[in-house]
Amino acid sequence: KSLNFTDLDAILYDHDADDDGDGEINQFDEDFLHEIADQACPPGSGEKAGFNPAIFMCVLTEQDIILPRLRENGCRPIAMWITPATWGWADANQDVVPYFIGGGQWHEAFQYS
Repeated sequence: KSLNFTDLDAILYDHDADDDGDGEINQFDEDFLHEIADQACPPGSGEKAGFNPAIFMCVLTEQDIILPRLRENGCRPIAMWITPATWGWADANQDVVPYFIGGGQWHEAFQYS
């Protein structure tokens, strides 16, 4: 709340499960991942004044399906943290999102419970 964030929506799933029962695991299931993206940033959300979410994604490969859907929906996040941004994915995809900053997921300066 110190940064004026007022709501928190956690969208959790198991990468290797098949939550919609269509025979394709969540990590590669386009329909399932589109639903995840739509929950985070619904279609037309870019037209909604003041709707600029911060999105944090701990993913393996899902960003290749989720990011285009977020753009299609008009999503304009104020910030985005994606696990693969610290891997070679960010270097290989600079045309997708040109302003990636990588960093470790764990750091001794952070306090953990």
